[in-house]
Formats: sequence, C-alpha cells, structure tokens
Amino acid sequence: MEDLYFCAASNNRGIELEKSGHIDEAISVYEANIVGDCYPACHSFDRLMVLYRKRKDYTNEIRVIAKAIEIFTKENLRRAEMAIKENPKKEKAIQKALVTCEKVLGSSRSTVNGNALYCFCPYDVVKYKKRLEKAIMLQNNKNK
Repeated sequence: MEDLYFCAASNNRGIELEKSGHIDEAISVYEANIVGDCYPACHSFDRLMVLYRKRKDYTNEIRVIAKAIEIFTKENLRRAEMAIKENPKKEKAIQKALVTCEKVLGSSRSTVNGNALYCFCPYDVVKYKKRLEKAIMLQNNKNK
C-alpha cells in the first residue's frame, strides 16, 4: 500500500509541475516513479510518453514504452493467476484476455447496481505495443 501512496503522491506532484510549466521537473518526478520494479500505474508512463513525443525524443519514448510493456505484462500475469485461482471455470477466457487485453466478466450474476463486475481486468498492453511501433517508425524517419 505504501508503494501506491508514493506513486499517487508523485503523480500528483508531476501534474502540478506540468500545470505550472516546469516540464523538466515533471519528467524527473515521473521518471523516478518508474524506476526498477515500480508500482504498476499508468499515469507516469503515459505522461512520459506524451512529453517525450512532444520533444521528438523517440529514444526515451521507446525506452518508457518498453518498460511499460514489461511492467504491465508482468502485472497482468500476476492478476491472471489470481483470477484463475478464484474463477477456475473462466481460465480459458482469462488466458485469451492476456493476449487481447479484454476484461473478463465474473459469474452470470456479476453486476452491482447495473455495473459489471469483472474477474480479470488486464492492463492494455496492446495499446502500448501499438504506440511502440509508431515511436520506432518516427525514430527511423527522423534518422533518415
């Protein structure tokens, strides 16, 4: 839980820095948030991708995207394992969702107040893979 609070506080700090025009400082805060085996939260990764793309710094954008894919793939596998343990009848759907990054509904009674309840909600790694392809293409075009 401590990692979550640190991550959220850092993201909030980065947002404030961006709003006040201190982009280099915001990048530093976001970069610190994705060091090592970091907490799997999208905000720092997503903002770094945007900020590096705006600067046409494709090398750093590619690095951040690759790290996001690594972290979120690892987290998806961990979540899938837990979901399968709790919902063994949904194993095939969960395994498929690891590739497609689609949510998997729980039992047929998986709604509360009309809202669906999912037994597995993966990070959208497909989105990051598409962005990686685009960043590589932009980098190659820049280097021509």
